[in-house]
Amino acid sequence: MIKWFLATTLCLMSVAQANIIMGTRVIYPSNEKVVAVDLQNPDDTPSLVQAWIDDPNPNATKKVPFIITPMVGRVESKSRQSLRIRQVGDDLPKDRESLFYLNVLDIPAKPKDAGDSYLQITLNNRLKFFYRPSKLPYPVTDAYDKVTWHWANKTLTLNNPTPYYITYAGVMLRDDERVLYKTSDIDMIAPFGTLTLNVAIDDIPSQIDWHIINDYGGIGSGKSMVQQ
Repeated sequence: MIKWFLATTLCLMSVAQANIIMGTRVIYPSNEKVVAVDLQNPDDTPSLVQAWIDDPNPNATKKVPFIITPMVGRVESKSRQSLRIRQVGDDLPKDRESLFYLNVLDIPAKPKDAGDSYLQITLNNRLKFFYRPSKLPYPVTDAYDKVTWHWANKTLTLNNPTPYYITYAGVMLRDDERVLYKTSDIDMIAPFGTLTLNVAIDDIPSQIDWHIINDYGGIGSGKSMVQQ
């Protein structure tokens, strides 16, 4: 009875959905003074947005070296607004990318005719924010083929010798003709880092077909040989 009452109550509520549309990641080249992030509100009502950047390390003691203008703002209906992000300080590594997260909290406006049962939903858009030093030895597009893949005892180990974060959308393990295993549960490997996947197959793969997410949020693909 309680579950039925709760479900009925929610169905009778009017709900405000989040309005703001944005990309999937932000690249901050170190030689840029300011980077702009475009927000778009295609809805018929305005939205209030609050923006901040945080460190993925919950134990980080230093302040995030970026400021956002405006931190709080109103995006009118059918319009765009830009967040301007500027680096403060110069203590980030210069030999590799650094990872942060850009948060944009979207608070839709309450309709004028909203009743007592109105339910407002806020959405926090959390985007990967990469700080990229300008003097890295090669472009990120050259990094994908430099990752090595090692197979041993049903374990696939990725070694990233590059200064870039690489985000995988999926990988497929093959022998000469067959698909042996595929997964999209792989995510991201850090600069100069390793990543290990446990793969429940008996056959030994000889090739990896991989898909990465590029700087623009699109999908790139390629092939690598498996090292034993």
